[in-house]
Amino acid sequence: MNGEHSRARFLAVVAGGVASPLRVAAQQAELTTLRVTAVPNDDVTPLLYAQQSGLLRKAGIEVQLTRNTSGAAIAAAVAGGSFDIGLASMMALITGHAHGLPFLMVAPSLLALAGDKSTEMVVLDDSPIRTPRDLAGKVLATASIRDESWLATKSFVDAAGADSETVKFVEIPQAAVPAALEQKRIDAGMLISPTLDRAMATGHFRTLGNPLEAIAKRWLGAAWFSLASYATQNRDLVDRFARAMLAATTYANTLSPKRPRSSSRSPASIRQRRRDCTVRRAPNTSMRVTSSPRWITLHATRSSSARSPRKN
Repeated sequence: MNGEHSRARFLAVVAGGVASPLRVAAQQAELTTLRVTAVPNDDVTPLLYAQQSGLLRKAGIEVQLTRNTSGAAIAAAVAGGSFDIGLASMMALITGHAHGLPFLMVAPSLLALAGDKSTEMVVLDDSPIRTPRDLAGKVLATASIRDESWLATKSFVDAAGADSETVKFVEIPQAAVPAALEQKRIDAGMLISPTLDRAMATGHFRTLGNPLEAIAKRWLGAAWFSLASYATQNRDLVDRFARAMLAATTYANTLSPKRPRSSSRSPASIRQRRRDCTVRRAPNTSMRVTSSPRWITLHATRSSSARSPRKN
């Protein structure tokens, strides 16, 4: 790719494919409800496909998917027992761990790579802000204080030679950032596809770069997770969910980043579901599945049933 990389999505799951035919036959008689929550960014697309294609039902699972506003809110909801599994940024999971919450990573989701264009710092087209250095002393949006977008934005400003301590952060859901910019309640905000795509299509905004690259050129950005106690008590269910997600993500990874969003490779029902959930595939996004651990606990020790991480 001529030295350029785009963001890759990968899931770590149990070795092997989806559930065996005998297990599937038994599970089709009765579905187990799994309460799942996620922010409707494009990384939730494999879950939508798993729902619409029947992969989850074949695994004996009925997912109740609830939209959320940030990784921090998802971490709190899972910790409080409102949901069984969530998709959250690693920053939210690390913060939870630091506060003693026993989170367990069921499957990694996003690998952020340099060159990705599906995440950008956005300002109004007529804004006097021309470079990240100009963000010093400005009012910037973040989904949650001390979350991934907050950390990335601070790093973005500091890397430009400005002082991020002079920045004032305002918590605003990502979907509301474009309106907040046009109302001049904020000076800039980080957007992720599909919100970024819709905002740029208006011609009212321009970008300053990808703040995630200020953290690292390659790093794990998000993961599916649960409470360790839930995964231990429902090991077979969690394994089946992970296997179904592997199959769904493998399909998503076959989609060329150059193929139109209305590609015939994506069933019409999935395309409609993506629109309903405001989830679309970023045009410059490529994805792949890589090998990784079975379950990862965020504590120093791991469950005796977990396999050792494989080296990529």
